[in-house]
Amino acid sequence: MPAELVFVLAAFSAGGWLATGGGCPDCATPDAVRWLAIAAPGVEPAEAPRPPAPPAPRPPPEPPAQSALAFITIDARAKTIDIEARVSPMMVALDKQPFFLELTACTPDSKEHESLVVTRARPSHIHAALLALGLQPGKPAAFRTEGGRSVREPANGPRVTVEFRWKDATGAVRLARPQEWIRHHKTGEAFPAGDWVFAGSRMAVTKPGPFAPPDQRTPREYYLADGEGTLIGLTSFGSEVLAWPTPISPDSSADEPVWTANKDTVPKADTPVTIRLTVAPDAGAKP
Repeated sequence: MPAELVFVLAAFSAGGWLATGGGCPDCATPDAVRWLAIAAPGVEPAEAPRPPAPPAPRPPPEPPAQSALAFITIDARAKTIDIEARVSPMMVALDKQPFFLELTACTPDSKEHESLVVTRARPSHIHAALLALGLQPGKPAAFRTEGGRSVREPANGPRVTVEFRWKDATGAVRLARPQEWIRHHKTGEAFPAGDWVFAGSRMAVTKPGPFAPPDQRTPREYYLADGEGTLIGLTSFGSEVLAWPTPISPDSSADEPVWTANKDTVPKADTPVTIRLTVAPDAGAKP
């Protein structure tokens, strides 16, 4: 068999450029039919044209200033993280009763009944985003007993500024610190000014019960804030990613609940909100 016939049949059987015209597997082009015809037995085949040379590879594009995870946008140049969230859907009767707070931000099906905003972003992803900005976590606040007395250990870590951005009824973009949405139930004073700290939650191990499904009976390690939904704290659960430095016990027998949502400043329930985290200038982030 002439070499040209072997070449053409091979190209045809492989679905190559001769048989397909370079794109449609089910469409033989006129040129393909012609080249197959002249390669038939007894016919001297003409020299087959060579396929065009592939274009030179393009250099990779410059990496963008921004990259995104699910519900999270990181801006490495500005040292910010934007998190998609909403005002807690349970904050529906502020005019009738106080909405006591234990968290600034939580995840769904956790503590919406005591949090300002709710986000579907995973706390462990936000931890990773803060690491990507050069921060190293500290530790959440802790409560312990020493020598018969209660000792409170403040949360520590790099400082992170927290802000809320949303659109009001006119479409104008509004900006507020969480403190503006929180007030003392008795005195009406705003929550103290300041930044949160990247405490970093902690790892924990599951404790499967005797009736756990077979695929869940082996203990596994997990990020505690993912399990408890404690993203940005107010009181100190010991599992927050971002913690308020001063310990406030969520146990009402230790600290009377006094911080509530400010009905005069908080947008209506379920309003879309962007939580913006900004690395403080002196937070110790790597350049």
